[in-house]
Amino acid sequence: MFGLAQVAFALIQGAGRPDLTAKLHLIEFPFYLLLVWYMVSVYGINGAAIAWVVRVGVDAIFLFGMAQRFLPTRTSISMHKLLVMVGALIILAFGSLQISLIIKGLFLLLTIPAFVCATWFIILAPDERVMICNILKITQLPNCIEK
Repeated sequence: MFGLAQVAFALIQGAGRPDLTAKLHLIEFPFYLLLVWYMVSVYGINGAAIAWVVRVGVDAIFLFGMAQRFLPTRTSISMHKLLVMVGALIILAFGSLQISLIIKGLFLLLTIPAFVCATWFIILAPDERVMICNILKITQLPNCIEK
């Protein structure tokens, strides 16, 4: 996601509004300084990395929001998509915790089927599901294609 923020950044710059990104970075700066000071004092170098990831994550969210103004067609983010994104971030945060190998294994066993289901019902279009069912020769599942 953070690398994709470069696309939004370039769109804003290309639209002739570099002042928007500059203002965003000026607003973020004092919050980042406080966060990095706290995180480094508590967690050391790992805290600095965490603070940076938080900063670029927040930056990406705001850059995408600002870039949407410059697109010819505007699409709104539905509550459903927003909940999926928040859920994915929670799963990502949980996966990065330093916990025992057994709990990590259980987490993996739960995450992979959840990812497969989310991909099937949220990401794939119905015609893509039909194609996959045909390739796998799945005919017995009544809800193979339906959402």
